[in-house]
Amino acid sequence: MNVENETGVDTEIILVSEEDFECGLIGFINCLRKEPGGEIIRSVFIQDDKAPTFSLQEPLYTKQLQLDLPINVIRSGNVWGSYRHFPLPSLEPKFVENSYVRQMVQGDLSTLCWAQKKKPSYIKRENFVSVIYAPLNFKDIMLATGRITAESIGLFESNYLDSPIGLEFVGFDTRGRRIMGMCSNGGMTNICVPDEYLSWNVPDEWTMEDAATVPCVYITCYDALHIKGKMKKGDKILIHSGTGGVGQAAIHLALHEGCEVFTTVGTVEKRQFMKETFPSIPEDHIGNSRDTSFEQMIMQRTGGRGVDIVLNSLAEEKLQASVRCLANGGRFLEIGKFDMVSNNSLDSFIFSKGISFYGILLDKLHSSSLERKITLSKKITEGLENGAIKPLCRKVFKKNKIEAAFRYMASGKHIGKVRLFLNIRIQRYLITVRNNCLCQIRDILNIV
Repeated sequence: MNVENETGVDTEIILVSEEDFECGLIGFINCLRKEPGGEIIRSVFIQDDKAPTFSLQEPLYTKQLQLDLPINVIRSGNVWGSYRHFPLPSLEPKFVENSYVRQMVQGDLSTLCWAQKKKPSYIKRENFVSVIYAPLNFKDIMLATGRITAESIGLFESNYLDSPIGLEFVGFDTRGRRIMGMCSNGGMTNICVPDEYLSWNVPDEWTMEDAATVPCVYITCYDALHIKGKMKKGDKILIHSGTGGVGQAAIHLALHEGCEVFTTVGTVEKRQFMKETFPSIPEDHIGNSRDTSFEQMIMQRTGGRGVDIVLNSLAEEKLQASVRCLANGGRFLEIGKFDMVSNNSLDSFIFSKGISFYGILLDKLHSSSLERKITLSKKITEGLENGAIKPLCRKVFKKNKIEAAFRYMASGKHIGKVRLFLNIRIQRYLITVRNNCLCQIRDILNIV
């Protein structure tokens, strides 16, 4: 960047930027022009490698500067433009048949919104489900807050996966039956396509709101505890974040199996909830999830032996402490995303204890083997029949409170499940239609 000026009453200061699109000059100029005397500031962005070096004697530049624009941009082919702010007309809501939750800027919760979406033409209408409740999951929060990216967990392997938000649903099929389950793509929508093998009729004695607390958390727990963890009567199990959706579901299954349960919580209120909801768990079996003190609790209560299974959702040093809580031959079941995506390492000495590690990746379930789906389907059906599966407590937000729902769950204050209530069998949605095409600032150029 260089500065040129000429003496005189009508002096102008011209700031010149070459090649670097993101040098911060635009913001600098905007600030300077708001200062007293700032009206003399002009700028030239040279974004063409073949353009001549800037000079007030070069006709290419002097002719453009005669237009007296604060910002002048030249690109390939001697095309001139300028960066300007224009007021956009207010977007008017309109009815659409199919809409879904989309985040326009990852990491910015204020950009979560409803967007219009076309139904896939290759899917028969009779296979659609009208969604009544769309639950939020930990994966959704990690994605929306920018702690992980969709690509990092392989969510864009299929071209039809337009939005990674949402995995489960509760709604009515075209025959009017109450259905709950998982869907093959973004489930935070008013119309979804259920997975054929991972959908179940809602029990007659349950409300739709009850059912919305079940699919993902119990599928996760059966896959982790029963299939990979080989949970059996008498096992000692550490279940982290016991008041969360997965935590409560795991405790229900472990107690039903006759296991000794240890758990962790993060607040006094959550500890009280745990004591009231699961009175069979001794108070000295409830640790703190905000530090590593639970390791000492486990070793004291097990006489130094450790536990047979850890269902882990904690990260970094708390994950390491959780591994140390395992007994010889223990099974570590990882449902968190952060350490896997960050590729954090484990101390190799732990393998001398014959420990097994499993990553529980529910995001991959829709593309997994038919055998795995059928096995999980049977497990859920059995759990519904024998009473092992119980609805969880929940917090419900209306469909126009998307940001509030995500912020609430991201704060870590929630107990149980968080979900959006969409509507009672509504046929069309009134939304503010947004453009799905995003571009960077560098791609916006007004030709003058």
